[in-house]
Formats: sequence, structure tokens, C-alpha cells
Amino acid sequence: MSDQAVLDKMDISQSARFFWYEYRQPPIPKDQIVTHATNLHLVPATPRIASECRSLRTGALIHLSGRLVEASGPEIGTWRSSLSRTDDGNGACELVWVEELHSLSAQ
Repeated sequence: MSDQAVLDKMDISQSARFFWYEYRQPPIPKDQIVTHATNLHLVPATPRIASECRSLRTGALIHLSGRLVEASGPEIGTWRSSLSRTDDGNGACELVWVEELHSLSAQ
């Protein structure tokens, strides 16, 4: 089954810092969905990368590299990145210090 066919059989939504996926019947095994779906929170390493992040639109294909990080502050407390690709639910997102970002397709 093509990637697009899988996506066509799922409802994906996002609100605030969370995203959800739903399906009537899983189009692929659930463990594959969990290990291939994630909610990345990007922390740009430079102003140029911040600008590139702001220019991204739904459907953009990108390659990024960086480091998983922890952030803390009086307004957010401590925010840790997930270190596993097999978790899901609250706390399963990755917080990424983005050092490189490259577009793979026209937006």
C-alpha cells in the first residue's frame, strides 16, 4: 500500500502541542503507525533555520538533522524529548534542536 493510500485511510489532526490519528480499521499494523508517526517540536539553532521553519507548509517534505533536547523555563517547566520511537500518547513527542533543514520538494 502506498504512503498516500495509508494517509487517505486515516484522520490526522493537530491542536496546540498535540496530534492525533484515527482510523476505522488500521491500514497497516498499529506498531508501524506508532513507530512512523511523530509530533516533532522544532527549536531552530540559528535565525536562518528559524526563518526556514516558519516558511514550511502542510505537505512539505524535508530532511532535518539535530539533537534531541530538554528545555526548561519558568513558563514551561521542564520539557523532555521522547527518546523512543515505540511510545505514543502524552510525552511521546520529540523536541529537536534543528542544526540543518533542507527542503526535499517544492511547496
